[in-house]
Amino acid sequence: MPCVSYDPPRIAAATMIGNAFPFSHWTASMKHTPVDARRSVLIYIYTSMPVRR
Repeated sequence: MPCVSYDPPRIAAATMIGNAFPFSHWTASMKHTPVDARRSVLIYIYTSMPVRR
């Protein structure tokens, strides 16, 4: 069951719960912030949980 958030150009995020082998849960987000006319900061965060067997 995927869930996606998208608000260009600021943020993109996704979550997958269920059949995302080898993970039972996976979430990631990217946030873009301009610093000035020539530079920006991109923050990428992810979490995951392995499938338990």
